[in-house]
Amino acid sequence: MHSANVWIWANIKVFIILILNLIDMGVPYLKLAIEKKYGKPLKELLKEFYLEKGWSIYRIGRHIGVSPKTIFYWLKEFNMTKGWWYLSKSGEINPFYGKKHKKSTKLRKSLLSLKDPLSNLPKLNLSDLDRVWLACAIDTEGTITLGKNKRDTTFIPFRIFPLINISNKNLEFMEKFRNLVGGRYVISKGKSAYDLAINSESRVYAILKEIVDFLIIKKEQAQLVMKFIELKAQLVKECKKKNKPFWYTEEMLKIFKEVRELNGGNIER
Repeated sequence: MHSANVWIWANIKVFIILILNLIDMGVPYLKLAIEKKYGKPLKELLKEFYLEKGWSIYRIGRHIGVSPKTIFYWLKEFNMTKGWWYLSKSGEINPFYGKKHKKSTKLRKSLLSLKDPLSNLPKLNLSDLDRVWLACAIDTEGTITLGKNKRDTTFIPFRIFPLINISNKNLEFMEKFRNLVGGRYVISKGKSAYDLAINSESRVYAILKEIVDFLIIKKEQAQLVMKFIELKAQLVKECKKKNKPFWYTEEMLKIFKEVRELNGGNIER
């Protein structure tokens, strides 16, 4: 290596070491300056702001004039941080490891997450011409089905959901469809066409209710999906009233199978 390069690298290392030393020296001086300004030890000051007043590290940082990260390290230094995750050291076992919720708690949480799909239907301001256009679009370019995905929960190992999917190469066509059905749905661009999927139970039901009489090819699928949503709404009310776990009835599972067979899909997926 050239002697000039060696000199430059040596000076850079010296400069870095000097900066690091200045930073280390500055921390205690910063603490002293804050203590002098507020007239009390830093530990008591942080205890007042963080534990007694409940201020966040961001608010304390703005008030004192230092970064939130510095406040965090000081809190950790004084053992004031809230929560075991701040106080635990690397390699320590999570204190909640191996513990599980009670079955009653899991049931309560699962019931809270259940929603009646017919309780708050969106309003679609459609003319008869709009209904005919949507029905024609779904009959020719769309799919009405029931999807299924796995869920790693105690009471619901998988979820069945209604789905309207439409694909077309023309973006203007897709945008018109989205404007008519409402909602903030994203038109995704695939390899050969644009796609739009609607899986909200309430919106799927509202759309099908408007166009079911105008459908021809996919009318049977629409009627079955609507019946599935109606059965689910009744079941949700019953589960919440009797405080029992939600699970699909035999009739609902039969509808799922029929819809998938009509669409030529795999029932198990």
